[in-house]
Amino acid sequence: MNRVAIAVLTGACVLGCGGGPYPATGVEPGEAPLEHTTAVVYLDGGLTGDLRVVQQKTDRTPDGNLSVLVEFENLSSDELEIMISTVFRGEGNVPTEAETPWAHVRIPAKATHAYTTKALNAQAQRYTVRVREGS
Repeated sequence: MNRVAIAVLTGACVLGCGGGPYPATGVEPGEAPLEHTTAVVYLDGGLTGDLRVVQQKTDRTPDGNLSVLVEFENLSSDELEIMISTVFRGEGNVPTEAETPWAHVRIPAKATHAYTTKALNAQAQRYTVRVREGS
């Protein structure tokens, strides 16, 4: 009985693991990923009607590091839970450091929240703030 179960599991793995590797798809000439052209991106489509960017500001710290402020407004009549992370980018839109940890933010109904973060080095020239629904 155990031999039959092992044979069935082995066959399922071989059949399920078949195929691949698969070629990666690239960006077509003239196209750019959204994160290379937009400073704030929503990773979940459900946020587009409930959350808006009120303002964005950048500055440099005394050490020359990029500092970012993005103010969000909750347009809904319910508290909104979101997660926010930032990727700092340098020459050629290449990340200059690891993305920031995801910050869990609760914005009360019809209220605003100012998200701030700073790059860890002076190579950052631009940024992408990623926003997704919180849990």
